[in-house]
Amino acid sequence: MKPLLNQFTWLTLLILLGYLMIIPASSSEIIVTRDIQQGKEDSDNVMDVTLTLNGLEKGGIIETLPTGVTFQSTAFPQEMFSKSGNNLIFAIINDTPVHYKIQVSDESIPKIIGKWEDIQDGVKGEVRDGILSSFQGQTNKSDKPARSSGISICIVLIALSLLLMIRRGNKE
Repeated sequence: MKPLLNQFTWLTLLILLGYLMIIPASSSEIIVTRDIQQGKEDSDNVMDVTLTLNGLEKGGIIETLPTGVTFQSTAFPQEMFSKSGNNLIFAIINDTPVHYKIQVSDESIPKIIGKWEDIQDGVKGEVRDGILSSFQGQTNKSDKPARSSGISICIVLIALSLLLMIRRGNKE
């Protein structure tokens, strides 16, 4: 009966360890991605910008437009949006995507710089470039790989530990 108690204790400790590994990974896993595409209207170099929010529930985003890029419009609620010079400021209450339109001086994809902040956890980060489409159909993907969470490591450790416990149980 004693070996069963030891196996149960080890299993409980491994699950607790796995739980502790998962909590920090999931709470800091915020990804904000920007996609820029040619506008649907046939107007002068208008592009649609979409910010996709993953994990940002309450916070803010500041997008800084480069020289030669002009803000056109947004469907974002006006009380949650502000424009100051080349900065577009969005107040985020939930993770609903942000859409806005810009006009560029030429057909190249503009280099917009974006920053986000989560006011719940005090975490800050940069907006990642997603798939960008210019008028000529060129694409560009972000060179920053997504962070992996601790979930996969936890699962592997638990599986290995269970295999070792089963193997030891068969030998006794």
